[in-house]
Amino acid sequence: MEQYRSTGSGGRCVNCRDNTDGPHCERCRENHYRRSPEEQCLPCNCNINASVSLQCDEEGKCTCQAGVTGEKCDTCQAGFHSLGPAGCRTCKCDPSGSVGDCSPLDGRCHCKPNVEGQSCGRCKPGFFNFQQVNPAGCQPCFCSGHSLACVSSNNYAAFNITSDFIEGEDGWVGEFSGGQKYSLQWKEGEVYLLPLSEEDTGFYKAPEKFLGRQVYSYGQLLSITFTSETPELLPNHVTLFLQGSGITVSADLSPQPVLDYDLGLTPRNYWIVRLHENEMRFKPQLSAFEFHRLLYNLTAIRISNAGGHDYTSQLAGVSLTSAFSSSGPASPSAPWVEFCDCPPGFTGQFCEQCASGFTREIPGGGPFSTCVPCKCHHHGTCHPETGVCECSDFTTGLTCEHCLDGYYGNALIGTPGDCQPCPCPDRTSCAQIAHTGQVVCTNCPTGQTGIRCQMCEDGYYGDPLGRSGAVQPCVRCDCNGNVDFNALGICDHITGRCLKCLGHTEGDHCQHCQRGFYGDALNQTTAQKCKSCDCSPAGTYGYVNECHPQTGSCRCLGHVTGRDCSYCEVGFFNLQHGVGCERCKCSPIGSSSIVCHPITGQCVCRAGVEGRLCESCRVGFFGFSSRGCRACNCDPMGSISMQCHSNGTCHCREGFVGYKCDKCELNYFHNRVTHQCEECPVCYGLVKKQAEKLRTRLQDLEKLLAHFDCRGRFGKQHHLLKNHMGKLYGHEHQGEDTLPNALEDFLAFQEAREAFIKQFSLLEASTGTLLAQLDGITSTLNCSISMRKEEGMERRKDEGSSGVCQTFTETVLVIRASQTRLKQATLDLDNMIIPFELASGSNKWNIMVNESQVLMKSHRETADHIEAIASRAVKASEQTFSFLMDLLQDNSTEEYIRKLTEQIAQMQQQKENLTAQVNDTIAQQLALDEEAASFELALGNITSSLHQLALTDASPSPEPDQIQLNQTHPASHATEWGANLLKETEELDRHIQSKDDRIGKTRDEMEPLIQTVNKNLETVNDMAELQSRAQGAKAIALSSVVSGKEVESETITLHRELENMVKEWTTHRQNQTKHAMKKEKLIQEKVLPLVKKKVSQSNKTLKPALENSSLSKNISKEAEHTANAVAKETKDILTKAKHTKTSFGHLSSDIDSVFHQLAEQEKMLTNGTNSQITSEPEVTLTNIKEHMEAAKLQLESYSMTLNELIGKIDGNVPLERFDRILNETARRLSMLRVSVDSPALGSKIQKLHSAAKEQKNQLSLVEKEIQEIREERASLRDIALNLPQSCPQATGTGKG
Repeated sequence: MEQYRSTGSGGRCVNCRDNTDGPHCERCRENHYRRSPEEQCLPCNCNINASVSLQCDEEGKCTCQAGVTGEKCDTCQAGFHSLGPAGCRTCKCDPSGSVGDCSPLDGRCHCKPNVEGQSCGRCKPGFFNFQQVNPAGCQPCFCSGHSLACVSSNNYAAFNITSDFIEGEDGWVGEFSGGQKYSLQWKEGEVYLLPLSEEDTGFYKAPEKFLGRQVYSYGQLLSITFTSETPELLPNHVTLFLQGSGITVSADLSPQPVLDYDLGLTPRNYWIVRLHENEMRFKPQLSAFEFHRLLYNLTAIRISNAGGHDYTSQLAGVSLTSAFSSSGPASPSAPWVEFCDCPPGFTGQFCEQCASGFTREIPGGGPFSTCVPCKCHHHGTCHPETGVCECSDFTTGLTCEHCLDGYYGNALIGTPGDCQPCPCPDRTSCAQIAHTGQVVCTNCPTGQTGIRCQMCEDGYYGDPLGRSGAVQPCVRCDCNGNVDFNALGICDHITGRCLKCLGHTEGDHCQHCQRGFYGDALNQTTAQKCKSCDCSPAGTYGYVNECHPQTGSCRCLGHVTGRDCSYCEVGFFNLQHGVGCERCKCSPIGSSSIVCHPITGQCVCRAGVEGRLCESCRVGFFGFSSRGCRACNCDPMGSISMQCHSNGTCHCREGFVGYKCDKCELNYFHNRVTHQCEECPVCYGLVKKQAEKLRTRLQDLEKLLAHFDCRGRFGKQHHLLKNHMGKLYGHEHQGEDTLPNALEDFLAFQEAREAFIKQFSLLEASTGTLLAQLDGITSTLNCSISMRKEEGMERRKDEGSSGVCQTFTETVLVIRASQTRLKQATLDLDNMIIPFELASGSNKWNIMVNESQVLMKSHRETADHIEAIASRAVKASEQTFSFLMDLLQDNSTEEYIRKLTEQIAQMQQQKENLTAQVNDTIAQQLALDEEAASFELALGNITSSLHQLALTDASPSPEPDQIQLNQTHPASHATEWGANLLKETEELDRHIQSKDDRIGKTRDEMEPLIQTVNKNLETVNDMAELQSRAQGAKAIALSSVVSGKEVESETITLHRELENMVKEWTTHRQNQTKHAMKKEKLIQEKVLPLVKKKVSQSNKTLKPALENSSLSKNISKEAEHTANAVAKETKDILTKAKHTKTSFGHLSSDIDSVFHQLAEQEKMLTNGTNSQITSEPEVTLTNIKEHMEAAKLQLESYSMTLNELIGKIDGNVPLERFDRILNETARRLSMLRVSVDSPALGSKIQKLHSAAKEQKNQLSLVEKEIQEIREERASLRDIALNLPQSCPQATGTGKG
């Protein structure tokens, strides 16, 4: 019925296909669906657990339970997980620590990098400050790099460090490249910086409140605000620089976008950056630790001037988030500030301090340095930063590793009683012997020694403990410095009497000189206090080794003087052995002094006197008197002998007359060929009459000329001359024309006057030139003539220079006087009027005037040549003198010699220092030997005491522990131990032998070093020889200067003689001619060779100087190479010595361990000697121990010696001084090389060569001019020989 109603019929379809159902298969089966009737029905496949129903809609979508999604309800929604019968469960992830949704399969949360936990709800170990805004979730613990456990602190409140520029610049300044700082331009709410240039726009630099310790700003925001008049002018780029703790980072920032912009407000741009290592805009990228270090001491924040060179924008605000400590609960809190859980050794909120009992591993390393336990050996605490211990329990040292002075013990044990007071005087230091426990004083008062400072040490005397009487402190032996304090037993230890006097002294205190010596033994300023008498055997009366003990004066024979009686008194000579000296007996008339030669007895004779006693005139002299003898000056051609009579007249030949036989007799004339006076021929009478007539006429002419001026200025008398000439022509008896002769004579006088004027003018000019040259010389010698005129005879500081200046001043004054007289003579000649008057008589004067004129011309030319030669010689000598003075006054030469002297003095001082160090080393070695001997003796006594103690302990009953030991170690074990001990002893002996070989090898290696030092000493000697050569060169130069002055003096003398020749020419023309010829020969034979000699001496002087320079250079190079070799060898020896010292340390520690084993075994053997070991092995062990102790003492002495050697080589002061000496030597040698190769010295040497060459050229010119003078003299001689012989010419004249 139901079917019918539903279908309209009673029919029903069976076996519907395609998952359909219904009477007519018109619908899908249950839990199936289809989108259209034409399609097949598909199963819904809804998840049975997560869907509300298994039936889906026509789209095939199932209806899901809560938290489930998907077309078939097979997937959990976002935020749900674990699909099950109840659907999906909700995710429980903490949004602050997770990223995204949880896993839909198991519900696992995705944590941020620094977060952990099922729900990402806690920070990982080493991280804190769980924040949702942090991309990593938590920030890492810093804790100064010492801890990974921290939490957020509750005692810090957040605040902002802000600059809003409302009231001013707030400390901000502008900074440009190069560190230049300028003030900012301010207006309310903003500041701006004027650019320095288009390229350098500058930076805004933050004030102090933004700097310093800003670790509380780690991970926080730094905000920067710029403003402008229009939005278009706002900058779009800002550069930020952070600097601190030696780290600099920069960040290029872009402005934050502005969403809601208010047109009524001033346009602004904001830049925000987080101070965190994950901020990718910071360059370079830093680690978390480095970023913390940067903020721990932030030194600079700089913001670029975004306004550019047009300053279109201004800085309007800067804000930095930070925190400060709060006493109560902080609001708002600052959870980014950490509170650390510090490991042992650290304390403080950030583990920035060392805990008590700890200090920095690196002293002063700061809060980032590791803390380590104090190393004070339980004797106090240490400073937490420096590590310096505050020692107690009488200890000292950086780690309290030593006992204080006056205490002894082992401070390394670490107990309060480690250090005990020393039983020594004045609580001085002491030491405890390890094996015996005996305490020995090591720092006795000065002069005392011994285990308890009970006796005086060597070099002192006294009785400090009063063993021989009253207590006497130890005082130094008073031997007045006349003993060797490095020697032993210099004085008696009780009385102080000196026992080893040196330097030829004697006495209880070496206060006297020995017999045969003299001096002041108490004088501490001289090296040789007592000198040998050394009396002269010839002049001493008595013993030659006896003299005054203080002055050293010997007992002299008669008329013998001197400290050593070695020479005669004044007025005595001929010192004879045992007799003395005899009197000189010089002639009181012929000698100028009573003094004679001390050996020959030759007296000092006056001029022209000879003989040992000066009792007679020399040959060619006469007139023996108190003024000496005068020269005869007999003419060699006219006198028979050069010896004259007692009245000075000479014995003449036939035809010669005069006192000196230098004139021809009447009716004799001088023959120029034979140089004899020959008798005149018969014609002489006729000529004589004619001469009388000419004389009369000449007298008339002289009367006529008396009314006229020689220069032709006739004046009013011109008509008289004409009348008088007419009268002369009108004489009827006038056989000759006398007027031409008179005019000839008048013109001759006129010409002679002009020649004199010209000659005097030339002489005046020569004196002016000479004065100019002398002025140049005086200015070179710093002599002021004008100053001397004003100041008179005021004495100068330098007496030698004053004498030279005075000599030059007197010379200049004489030359000026001569110049004045020449001017006056020239003026007189110019004003002189020569009369013109004709007279009848002889014309002999005409002939004489002509001859005088000829002679005057010849002499004038000769004098001009001689004067020119002398002037050139003076000029050459002055030039040589100036060059030599420049060479002597050259500062570089003196500086060079001074540097050489200083270097030689330094090397000598180094030599003395090395010698002193060697002496100190020898003295210390001797002291160590004595100390080793005393230790050996003490150890021998201790060994014997131990042996006796062992014998004593063998008799009584052993103690319980010893009984147990005896039971434990049977006799067989002891015997076996003895054999092992013997083997170890042999090995130790071999080890000692190897160390001895090594010591010998070290000594052999030190031999080259000693040889090198000897070579250095030879170099010092070469430098000394070089200095002596330089002084010799200087002496040669001084001698050249002296010779130049002598040449100059001779030249001045020659010039003066030439002036005298000109002045006396009219009266002594023949003698002047002869002197001129002699001077010409003198110049040729003396002056020119002397000038050549000085030139050659100058060349010789320069040649050694060049050789010395090259020698100095070579010696400098050798010294430098030697110094480098010494430094290298010293370093090698230092390394080897250090290795040897290390080996000895190991050996000493081995010996100590062996000794320790020996002591234990000896106790064991001593306890078991009652029944199992005989006395013979005991003696053997004792001997072994003695040998071992002796070996150890020897090794210790070797070790101490090596320590001293290494200390001297490796010590701070000696090695640095040695290196400094070598470096200083190398530097000074390089300076010496530079000074030797300096262009200044080369230029001076080149100038001297040029001067020498110029002098040679001048000498060749002088020789050429002398040759011309000789040729002229020969021509004049030929002219004179060819003149006709005339008897009147010889009448009344000399030989001419």
